[in-house]
This record gives sequence, structure tokens and C-alpha cells, in this order.
Amino acid sequence: MQVALNDHNDKIIAGPDAPLRAICPACGAPVELRKRTAMDGSLTWYWQHQTNVNGLYPGNLSRCKQEKLDWRLSVRFRHGEDDDLIEYLRTLPTGYRAVVIRAAVRQAVQTGMIYDRCWSQGPHRDIPDVKIAIRFHHGEDDQVIAYLQSLPSLHRSAFVRQAMRAMRKSRVAG
Repeated sequence: MQVALNDHNDKIIAGPDAPLRAICPACGAPVELRKRTAMDGSLTWYWQHQTNVNGLYPGNLSRCKQEKLDWRLSVRFRHGEDDDLIEYLRTLPTGYRAVVIRAAVRQAVQTGMIYDRCWSQGPHRDIPDVKIAIRFHHGEDDQVIAYLQSLPSLHRSAFVRQAMRAMRKSRVAG
């Protein structure tokens, strides 16, 4: 993290002149000033939770509860069975593909769609799959993340494909 608090609750930006210890603004745990050397040789300064202070703060092993990272899912679209979805996604601008997929999955989970257990390898294993990484944000996507994590990892992409088909059908019907 780039900003921490001092003993007087003033914000401190990580840098060479910052104190060695401060307080995490999210959870109140002690943090230490660290630096790393970038590939161009410049130094980058940041705050990191202290490692094992009396067994209370595990450092890198777990971040404070306020700092949850986005949950990422790499979705696989298979040639043969997913050609309709691949064509649809290719018509979208590259940066907009993950937005459309995330919206379809949110809509599917909110409407109570459950995984239909249809999963196959597809007939065209000689053609590489199309993969798209989607980032789900903690806070706004907690329900979606919980549902996707409840599925076996091999079935997550299948549910996303199912949600995409349902969204496309509802747009065509509407």
C-alpha cells in the first residue's frame, strides 16, 4: 500500500523520508516501510503488514480484511460447442468482452440460475480454446464470487458459458 497513518492519524506516503513503522489505515495493524528495485533501477517504496508480531500479524500470508483483492477467473470458450459465443465476443471491442461476461454472470446469479451440469470437451480439440480473464470485484460481486467458488473449478467456465447463452437468448427474445 502507498499510504499509511502515523501515531497522530496523519496520512504518510511511502517514500525514502517516511518513518520505518506506521499503521494500516484499513485494519489498524502495524506496517513496515519496504522498498524494491524496479527493472529500470529506480526504487519503489510501499508499506507492508509486519511479519509475525507476537504471532498476531502473519504479514504476506494474509492481507487485512479491508484489502481483499479482486477474484480472477480465466474462462475457456471451446471451438465447436462455443462457436456462437466466440463469434459474438469477437464482435465486441477487446476491453469490453470481460465487462459483458461479468454482467451476464451477475445477472444469472441474481436471477437464481444454477449450473445445468452440461460440460464437454467439444469436438475440435485441434483448435486452441479462446481464453478471457474476468475480474470480479469484492464488495459488488461477493454473491457471484461465492457461487462460482462453490462450483468445481472445471465447471466454472461451463457456468459462465451457460450464463452468456441465457443473456443472449433474453436479448434476442426481448
